[in-house]
Amino acid sequence: MYRRLFRNRNFASLWVGQLISFIGDYFVMLAIPIVINRLAGSAMMVGFSYMAAALPALFLGPIAGVFIDRWDRRKVMIAADVIRAALVLILLSVNTKDQVWVFYLVNFLIACTSQFFFPARNAILPLLVEKKEDWLAANGLMQVIWTVGFLAGPALAGFSIGLWGEKV
Repeated sequence: MYRRLFRNRNFASLWVGQLISFIGDYFVMLAIPIVINRLAGSAMMVGFSYMAAALPALFLGPIAGVFIDRWDRRKVMIAADVIRAALVLILLSVNTKDQVWVFYLVNFLIACTSQFFFPARNAILPLLVEKKEDWLAANGLMQVIWTVGFLAGPALAGFSIGLWGEKV
């Protein structure tokens, strides 16, 4: 069953792409608070970064699916990942405590973009996996991505920051 899923080029591409993306997501999820704390020395400022990332789910989450049903899901997913990658690159420009607001803005925008990505991915998965009996395995494999990302991303962030400092 798993072999059949990975022989499906579209599913395999989505799975590998999401694996890389989730490792990056969790890398950033740990790196941002560490860098904010080192630059600003304030737990409150770190907390603001989490608030900035949580707000879009509250406001965009309930309506994003409506748009996803009207748009090309594949294009939404590609655009969302490209936008999120570009936003992360902006973080490399932050050097001082006065620029910490950039982390809040980027966190907020990444979370906004993700509110459109995830419903699109969830809606497209049954279209990629032709056999209904493979849907459970496909969903299970997509869940593995979360776990691997959660394990590898923070480990890589901690290692990178420890080795090279805040400016990786």
